[in-house]
Amino acid sequence: MNLIRFSQIFFLFLIFSSLCFGLHQIDSISPVMASSLVGLLGCLLASKKMYKDIEIIAYCGSFSGMSSHVFFSDWWILIISSFLGSVMLILLEKWFIGWGGKLGAIAFISLVVFGL
Repeated sequence: MNLIRFSQIFFLFLIFSSLCFGLHQIDSISPVMASSLVGLLGCLLASKKMYKDIEIIAYCGSFSGMSSHVFFSDWWILIISSFLGSVMLILLEKWFIGWGGKLGAIAFISLVVFGL
C-alpha cells in the first residue's frame, strides 16, 4: 500500500465525512441532502481533475458522515472510522467490479466497529 496515496485518501475521506456530518447538524438539512451536497461537491472537484477517484471518496465519506450525532459523540470516532474506511477503499478496490453497493458497505463496516 502506497503511504502517500493512503494519506491522501484518508485526508479526503475525513474532510468529506466531516463536511456531511456538519451539514446535517444544521436543522434544515437532512442527512440525505447533506450527503447529496457532498457528493455533488466531489463530482465538481472530479471535473477539475484534482485527484483520481475523488468523487468515489466523496460519496463514501458522505455515507459515513450521515450517521447520527449520538453515534459521533466524539470526533475521534469520526477520525477512526475515516481511517478504517480509507483502508477498506484501498483494499477492496481490486476485489469488486464497479462501485454500486461497495461504498455504502464500506461506510457501514467502518462505523459498525464502534457498535460492537
